[in-house]
Amino acid sequence: MKTYTKPVVNFNKDGNTKNVKTLEDIDTKTLFRINPNYLLRQVADDYVIIPIDDELELSNAIMTPNRSAVFIWNEFLDANTIENVVKKALSKYDVSEETIRRDVRRFVFESLNKKIIEEVN
Repeated sequence: MKTYTKPVVNFNKDGNTKNVKTLEDIDTKTLFRINPNYLLRQVADDYVIIPIDDELELSNAIMTPNRSAVFIWNEFLDANTIENVVKKALSKYDVSEETIRRDVRRFVFESLNKKIIEEVN
């Protein structure tokens, strides 16, 4: 199994974000997907998230996710639930279910607030 590190996305721009939900309000069975106006690219051994729409709040930002965040990102490229991502992460990483569940929920929460991820109806 791969080594797990807490997912982190570093933003190089401080933005005023609207709090969409509280962490506790996020339903683990709701479908979420990455906003198609953001792209993940690998540059050498690192990854960057690039906004491709000038109207986005983070339009002048470059975000640098770690490998655990990249894993979660890729799982939400297509509509997926937190529950499904947690199950897949548990088969890939040597980490407790409690830790991965908390971290995936936190990733979704922070990404919702930055409008990087969206609910699928």
